[in-house]
Amino acid sequence: MTLVIPPEDGEALAWLHAHAAIHGRKQDKKGATSLDLSMTEAVKARFAARFKGRYLPAPAQPPSREGKKPRRASKA
Repeated sequence: MTLVIPPEDGEALAWLHAHAAIHGRKQDKKGATSLDLSMTEAVKARFAARFKGRYLPAPAQPPSREGKKPRRASKA
């Protein structure tokens, strides 16, 4: 997963470095840090509770069916 941490939240950045597996890190011109990381569900829950869910990505959306033909109901 990728999280973007603003420059003013060094506490969240330090917490992630201590508890998650960081696979990559980039910093933009404004100082925000983008982390490519992985963490267990338990660690993710602790992070969400501690930082009030500010940085966790939205759940993945199912693929769009736009432009596809509707499925037919099967005959039983």
